[in-house]
Amino acid sequence: MSLADLLEVNKNESEDAKKPKIFRAKILGIIYEDIVEIGLKELYGFNIKKRLRRGPYDFELEKDGKQFVAEAKCWTAYLEGAKKWLDVEYLRKIRDKQIEKGMDSFRAFLKGEGDTKGKERILLWWNGDDETRETAKKEFGFYEVYYVKRILEELKRSGSKNMKQYVSRCKSWAVELFDALAPAAVPS
Repeated sequence: MSLADLLEVNKNESEDAKKPKIFRAKILGIIYEDIVEIGLKELYGFNIKKRLRRGPYDFELEKDGKQFVAEAKCWTAYLEGAKKWLDVEYLRKIRDKQIEKGMDSFRAFLKGEGDTKGKERILLWWNGDDETRETAKKEFGFYEVYYVKRILEELKRSGSKNMKQYVSRCKSWAVELFDALAPAAVPS
């Protein structure tokens, strides 16, 4: 199965079809920044200087003596999948305060204000096309826009040793948890 088949929710699907995708998207939501970190290093040559759990961005990066900040959004199931594809109009609405709730830090990132001022900014979004990526770069002044789905696919295709090790660890931890949650077999 493809990542889209496993993760991407479509509003027209039945609730039974959405439920496993939403579950998987929640798991990916826990781990995708770790995977993005592997991709930023291996695929694009960035050094990860700092990971932030809160604030206007997720990563402080360095490459060729330049400083960068990166914000990652991996909304495969959010609003029934409505925001999985990069949408410049949606970014404009956040920037222009037409969408307020919980967006202050992201708005600062989009505008290059606050802690992001004077730093090269990189946006990571679940998916999109090259035309939308270029429009977002031009309009918001991003150094680059990367797609998380493509990072995942490329790490898998390249046979990344770090990705294999990370996924194996996560799988092992998940199996341990589910085994611990499962009721004991009842003798017949």
